[in-house]
Amino acid sequence: MHKSAFIFDMDGVLVDSTPYHLEAWEIALKRYGYNLATDFKVRPYGRRGRDILGDIAPEMSEEKIDEFADAAEKIFRDIYESEVEQIDNVVEFINHLKRRGYKIALATSAPRENVDMILSVLHLVSFFDPVVCENDVERGKPEPDIYLKVLEILREKPENCIVFEDSFAGIESAKRASIEVIGVISTNEREELEKVGIRVIESFDELLREL
Repeated sequence: MHKSAFIFDMDGVLVDSTPYHLEAWEIALKRYGYNLATDFKVRPYGRRGRDILGDIAPEMSEEKIDEFADAAEKIFRDIYESEVEQIDNVVEFINHLKRRGYKIALATSAPRENVDMILSVLHLVSFFDPVVCENDVERGKPEPDIYLKVLEILREKPENCIVFEDSFAGIESAKRASIEVIGVISTNEREELEKVGIRVIESFDELLREL
């Protein structure tokens, strides 16, 4: 892989956190009178909580959406902090990239508090430069804003970068920023990811062998 910068999504790429997000949303939705089974009709992976809620409950005010999203994310952190585990060999892969002097960035739809918690548990706080999250852009994935922001900070051209994503929203976001994407199997199956015409990996072991 002849690239100079590697950009990682977080949920579904660094950690397999989806079941805990769904649990947190189910708890939060019940508090607000919604039912996850009947109201959660969109595939939420990769998108900001505020954007997902706008689809589920378009009648909610912006103030209520912010209140709900903050509550759901706090519930998520409370139930997930003791359960954080890396996706197979991703930390080893990032360590390998760091030792070889590559630029490494994080681009996630998660709020800053989630990022700080997960990177701290994985001992990766100092590894990403930059870290761009939902707080840093006006529009979330699948809009390209977050990856365009990373490119701007890295001062890199899209063709010099690779993005690791697990969600269709994230893949679309990176593609719209003209960056090559490698799909990580976690929230979606291999067959689904391959349909969008990208390389797919089961484990970062595959890339470690190549490097």
